[in-house]
Amino acid sequence: EEVRNAAKTALEKTDPQWQRNPEVRKAIPLFLKAMTSADPQVRERTKALLEKVFPKWRQSEIAHKAVPYFVKALGNTLNTVRCAAAETLGEMGSASAKAIPYLVKLSADSDKDARQAAKAALEKIDSKWQKSKPTAQAIPRFVRELSDADWSIRNSAASALGNMGAAAARA
Repeated sequence: EEVRNAAKTALEKTDPQWQRNPEVRKAIPLFLKAMTSADPQVRERTKALLEKVFPKWRQSEIAHKAVPYFVKALGNTLNTVRCAAAETLGEMGSASAKAIPYLVKLSADSDKDARQAAKAALEKIDSKWQKSKPTAQAIPRFVRELSDADWSIRNSAASALGNMGAAAARA
């Protein structure tokens, strides 16, 4: 902690406008990737740094290109990482629409916090997510998973289809 604070202080003394430096902006994809870290302090600090360097990062093309990092993190074994990834996808709004099928699956997670984070993200991305094209495209996969040999996959698929409501009724 002391080393981080000392580095920050030194940076601010060396270049008070470091946030506007084009070289810092080039590192934004790395910052976004760091937001899927298992360390909650790294995620929090990275988010704060992004706010300083690039306040409109959520609506940027760079963030849009980072959606796969967050989708991958939705499958992390740590529920805190899954929750953080879902929250970030939700903050990005419609730019993360491609993540809807993965968030639908997370909405059937065994962890209550992950389920809530997924549902909140889905609402922020598309308030009509249950009727969206990505949701419709995910239905066949979940129907196939109902026949999987692994009971946990069958259970997750059934819960995901239940969360889809009427959109999954024809399944």
